[in-house]
Amino acid sequence: MTLRVPKQWVGEDTCAIALELTGDTVPARSGQPLPNSRIKLQPVMSRINLEMRAAPSAAEGGAPTLARRAVHDPALLKKLRRATELLGSERITPAQLEELERDGKLEH
Repeated sequence: MTLRVPKQWVGEDTCAIALELTGDTVPARSGQPLPNSRIKLQPVMSRINLEMRAAPSAAEGGAPTLARRAVHDPALLKKLRRATELLGSERITPAQLEELERDGKLEH
């Protein structure tokens, strides 16, 4: 099976897209009980996140909250490194950083 996203659905400034797929078997079996069980079958739902390209920098017209920025403050660098470890991602948003800070997870 091949999934194709038409180019006209993706804006030129799109950094990432999230696809949510739902479906049932053919023939449909949703609502039918599992064999030897009272549990009824449900449609399947899956979410796929695709990275399209890196966000443009603020100098290139990118949104300030999404754009890449050079960080020179040692204290902020330390927090970003810790956030990277905790979240398992090289991309940390200001909102993620604030949440980790609020939860006290950035303190060693």
